[in-house]
Parts: sequence; C-alpha cells; structure tokens
Amino acid sequence: MVSPNAGAGVFSDIFSFYVPVGRGTAFDGEIAAIRTTLSQLQCHLESTSVILCDSRSALLAIVSNNIPKPQDTLDCRYHLENLASLKKTIVVQWVPAHCGVPGNEKADFLAKRGGL
Repeated sequence: MVSPNAGAGVFSDIFSFYVPVGRGTAFDGEIAAIRTTLSQLQCHLESTSVILCDSRSALLAIVSNNIPKPQDTLDCRYHLENLASLKKTIVVQWVPAHCGVPGNEKADFLAKRGGL
C-alpha cells in the first residue's frame, strides 16, 4: 500500500535515526533504512556489522540478480560492494516482525516517526 508519508527507521548500538521517505510503500522505507545504514557504516570503525530487517522482499531485491532494480536498491548494492572493498563484513539477515527481536520494535517506531 502506498502511503503519502512513508518513513525509514534504524535502531542500533552505534546510531539510531529516522528519515522521511515521502510517498512510498513499506518496502521503500525498508530499502531507505538499509541504504542509509550502509552509508553510515562507511564512517564507523567496526569491521563486522549485522543488519536485521523484517522485510524479505527488500532483502531479496538487494541480493537478487534477476529483478530490475530501482536506484535505491542499486545504491544498497553499491554500498555493500564499497564496504567489502574497505574490508568490512556486512551480514544482512531477515528477522520476523513483531516477534520480540531486540530493537525491531524501536526501529518500527522510528520508521513511523519518519513518516510524520
């Protein structure tokens, strides 16, 4: 469902944020959150990071070679490749939504704030 005010939210021990996405879907918000997280990780010293995401479709869009990609999804792939060239290991893992995964509810709350 397209929302006039989609948002993206990220919660972690390193940084937390929310950003407005504008007109878009939950998928657009998830991709925006991953893209912004990957961009931020380039500035941090951690050599290994794990990104937990409750959107299978967003994760599949980033890793699949078969689907035509919107620019935001291509940006995610670019950031992953760039982080790899910096010798950083990034693990992107699907987690179920609203099942008590630490930080997931906080990220969801931040995404809603981004959509205000």
